[in-house]
Amino acid sequence: MDINGFEVVKDESVDEAKKELLEKAVAFEEMTRSKGWGFVKAYAQESLNRFSVRAMSEGFKSMEDYQLERGKVAGIFSLLNEIESALKALELERNP
Repeated sequence: MDINGFEVVKDESVDEAKKELLEKAVAFEEMTRSKGWGFVKAYAQESLNRFSVRAMSEGFKSMEDYQLERGKVAGIFSLLNEIESALKALELERNP
């Protein structure tokens, strides 16, 4: 098939990755409906708040300590972003 002068090639690995993403999204969707999801989000926000307060008030003993704590917070929010992205993909699949 030719679209705007570009040949469209079907890649099965893309289809498989999309299928896997949507399967994860369905599981994430179920998870977000539970009471525990509220606790997860509250923990993430509290982690960010603790990090910010510490950075502003007492600081960090060393750059390594700062990087470690920053990495923990970044990791939590990275996971939340992955979940949010999967949920958005599921929503787009259901409501194109």
